[in-house]
Amino acid sequence: MTGPLHCDRLNRARTIAPALLALVAAAALAPSGCSETTLPGVDAGVPQTIVVVPADVKLTLADDQVQVQNFRAYAYYASGPAGADLGAAGDAGAPPGGVEVTDKVQWSVELETLGRFVGGQFRTEIVQGGAAVAAHHGGSSRIVASLGGMTGAADISVTYSKSFFAGQATAGAASKFSGSAKPAALTIYYPAALTLLPPNLGQLELQYNKGGAANDLFRLRLTSPLCAITIYTTETAHNLTPAQWDAVGLSAMGQDVALVVDGTSAAAPAVRSVSKTTTIKIAASRLKGGLYYWVVSKASRGQAAAGDGIYRYSFDAPAAAAEAYYTYKDAGDCVGCHALSRGGNYLAFTKSGGNGNTAILDVERRAALVDSKYRGDIQTFSPDGSEVIVVYQGALTRRRVSTGEQLELIPTGAGKATHPDWSPDGGSLVYVQVKDADYWKHEGGATINDDVHFLNGSIALVTRSGQGWSAPQVLAAGGGGINNYYPSFAPGGDWILFNRSKGDSYSDAEAAIYMVRPTGKGLLALGRLNLAQMSNSWPRWAPFVQKYKSTTIYWLTFSSVRNYGVKLLNSSVAKYEDKAPQIWMTAFDTQLAAAGKDPTTPPFWLPFQQTGQHNHIAQWTEKVLAIQ
Repeated sequence: MTGPLHCDRLNRARTIAPALLALVAAAALAPSGCSETTLPGVDAGVPQTIVVVPADVKLTLADDQVQVQNFRAYAYYASGPAGADLGAAGDAGAPPGGVEVTDKVQWSVELETLGRFVGGQFRTEIVQGGAAVAAHHGGSSRIVASLGGMTGAADISVTYSKSFFAGQATAGAASKFSGSAKPAALTIYYPAALTLLPPNLGQLELQYNKGGAANDLFRLRLTSPLCAITIYTTETAHNLTPAQWDAVGLSAMGQDVALVVDGTSAAAPAVRSVSKTTTIKIAASRLKGGLYYWVVSKASRGQAAAGDGIYRYSFDAPAAAAEAYYTYKDAGDCVGCHALSRGGNYLAFTKSGGNGNTAILDVERRAALVDSKYRGDIQTFSPDGSEVIVVYQGALTRRRVSTGEQLELIPTGAGKATHPDWSPDGGSLVYVQVKDADYWKHEGGATINDDVHFLNGSIALVTRSGQGWSAPQVLAAGGGGINNYYPSFAPGGDWILFNRSKGDSYSDAEAAIYMVRPTGKGLLALGRLNLAQMSNSWPRWAPFVQKYKSTTIYWLTFSSVRNYGVKLLNSSVAKYEDKAPQIWMTAFDTQLAAAGKDPTTPPFWLPFQQTGQHNHIAQWTEKVLAIQ
């Protein structure tokens, strides 16, 4: 073969080394072929590029039968090292002029849970408990070969297929679904169509009805381009186990999954009831970090149980259960209203309810760093976690986290200020501005002397100006029965979420979620989240920015008393105080937001919760730190 073909292969070879671009450019100018091209200042013994063959591989991992694929790697040099056979044709898939280095490169797969290498052989298996077992999911990834600081790559995709049996279903259940179909005769209650889910959600409960009085056997099919999961069960709900969820979520990252459920009679399977297809979407990237949230086990106020308090959950360990972090039993007091530093190092909370003494915990030691040195109700940490802004009696003070020392009184203009949130870049502070006459007012007319009950609040913003702060700018005006509260900055700093209702700012059934730009533009109600009388409250953002298809997304959580499929029917509970608020999550599409459209996807229930608990105030952190 001639030099130009070799150059063409180099142009198509995958490598992350900037030197390759220079090599290809130089080769394009070489009249006699790029095998003689040299790159100034580079040791001739260091490869200029590495080619991996085959370049694109597709495997199918069915029923845990491990599949293998042999890869070979070839190195190409600016000038051949001693003993190199630059004229060798090499592998049929590699251009001539290379030196086979299959046994010299370091092999890896970027999606580590997709499989592993034994020498140059890729195997769809992982090491678990000291033994090699079949990988638990499919997906797409890159195969990487590294040598001397250079890398070459190939593409691999693995399609995963497996059948599971749950409830009283046995392997014989698979033969029961050849009867004639009655389309749309069975209803899927949960999840909602077009819900976007993180690939490491950990578990997901599928809820549906029987579709027919005689139906006692069900088949659940979840399919995407790289997975085909079938579950047979005798139950009208199936909670995907962590392994089953991984098979779906990790196989379908960045793709859609089609869910179809059909039911039949095991004794007389001539007819089967079939649901409509529900499409769920899987995000392209895992969600990191975690949540600290407030759990109340009893509906009535003032009856705290030993287990009430702050719980936490880590998306870095999605199969693990939520754990009690700091409860009434630990503190001997109420530990509800809390704030968390972005890095997860510090947690601040108010003791004994409103206007109580505050404490700041060192999260890893679960011990007080500052205790009862000042009073406050709601707090927010600086981005680096070194400072905290505290609201008390309608005033905002900036304090040092390590000592509790007051550094300044934030100038917030006339009236009272509460519900502060610090921007991700530390340059702005959003808060609620309230007239004196409307502060401490409950919608029933009572006066409650804390910083969480008020009417007619406005969302306001101040920005850093030298060593001080700018004059307040109102972003969403309150008044005339419109009350705005609980503002929160997006991780990109470009949007602010907040609550709006007609009544009191505390536990209002009418609470709805709105968004606005820090400039005051783009005010919009998030209609997809705002089911009426569902107390859609405490919206908070995950501190990460992710790409999904052609857009950028943020994740956000909020508490709500909406129904969770048919497993938690708050709608059937007559008294509002007896309904069980739960934490829900949704994705926020920044392109739709910029276009003035509702940017959210149908919300989903976070599966680490217990439906018998009342869960509020989910606060995000970049990392859930282990207790030392």
